[in-house]
Amino acid sequence: MAQPLQPIRATDDLTVQTGTGLSLFVGGDIYQQYGSTAAIVSSTAETSILKPSVQANQSIGITPTAIPQLPANALTLGSVLSGSFRGTIANTGTPNLTIRVVLKNSAGTVVYALATTGATAMSTVSSSDFEVKFESVPAAVGASGSVVSWLAVRYATTTIYVLPAAVTVDTTQPYSVDVLLTWGASSASNTSTIFFGQIGIK
Repeated sequence: MAQPLQPIRATDDLTVQTGTGLSLFVGGDIYQQYGSTAAIVSSTAETSILKPSVQANQSIGITPTAIPQLPANALTLGSVLSGSFRGTIANTGTPNLTIRVVLKNSAGTVVYALATTGATAMSTVSSSDFEVKFESVPAAVGASGSVVSWLAVRYATTTIYVLPAAVTVDTTQPYSVDVLLTWGASSASNTSTIFFGQIGIK
């Protein structure tokens, strides 16, 4: 005899069992970062701002050492993929800064860039708070789906806004989600550390 279904709260982050015995991805926070990353400094290599070995959503098969992963078909019409990260940043001169929100395949290769600031010249900051926020909303699903994303990067009193734009995405595939930072110049004074953040889908 099928068990009665339990109400799903807005804060739930799990895979639930439906009355038909099929699993349904509900969402919630799929990644919670506690503790600071290693500083991204003295390099022009594109580097993830996420920290491995954090609490993650075990109910959908994410291990604490992995970056957040979306099962196939997790991006549905009406869902919102979002992220928010906070830390510190400092530089010398006016180096370019690039932030990208991306989807990666199982090999860890970037297959879709959902949003990017492009190489944007910073104002000089000796030390400042730093915030990255994004939202991605599917406009169409399937092998030729479409995801519209918005991105904002703030430090001190400067905010870099990326206007909402659509990217073609095959939503039938599983992906890992990553946020990448690139310095335009290598200097020991160009440094950023992320202290906490989260990525979720609702």
